Amino acid sequence: MQLDTTLKSYHNLIVLVLKPTHPYAAAYSIFLNIWKAISVQLAELFATKLSMPAQFLRSIQLRTAVYWQSVNALNAMEARVLPPPDFAELLSFVRIQSGIPPLLPGAPLASAYSGTPTVAPTPAPSVGPAPAAAPPPALAPAPATAACINVINPSLIPEVQATMTGRNFQLRTLLRNGVRAPKATNGDERICMSYHTVNRCFSDCARRSTHRPLIRNESTVFCTFIQENVVAPDIGRS
Repeated sequence: MQLDTTLKSYHNLIVLVLKPTHPYAAAYSIFLNIWKAISVQLAELFATKLSMPAQFLRSIQLRTAVYWQSVNALNAMEARVLPPPDFAELLSFVRIQSGIPPLLPGAPLASAYSGTPTVAPTPAPSVGPAPAAAPPPALAPAPATAACINVINPSLIPEVQATMTGRNFQLRTLLRNGVRAPKATNGDERICMSYHTVNRCFSDCARRSTHRPLIRNESTVFCTFIQENVVAPDIGRS
């Protein structure tokens, strides 16, 4: 399928631009090897929804953009220890149908993958001369969807930032162990761990209401959470 060709072509570009030992190149190579091993199964899954290949590529694009923007904001020493995107995690999302696919930017692209065929009007039966059929009513344009963009946390919690420095930290390590972030003060929404630990997330995050500076009580509770679930078990230290 076309998606397979696109992913392999992008890998060829990465090999030309980066060294094979670069964290980003290594992470993408691991992802592509897994992709090749389960490509037949994935082809069947992608065939169930026409928009899925475009959404999958969009997910790779967004993770790539967040990574390089973060690298650009760091010095050379900090950039070396920045974890690369976990592209292989996207394959897990596809296989178990979990996660929220990103919105496709712009209505025209979204419409092209909607899978809704255009039905031609049925001509009236010809019985002698007949007046010309009125043209079908124009369809209203599809509403434009807001583009999903990456967001950076400008209001870091100093204690959390000091704790996370030097850690090869992946949120899936906590999630795999059943850990969940504490709730915000309103009690209805959990604090976004990505935004307040690795300091970046996406604009369509289900917990985007907590993409803001935490108030005093929330900050205290979140710092305690990090101490108990990251510092105490010493996650991310080599």
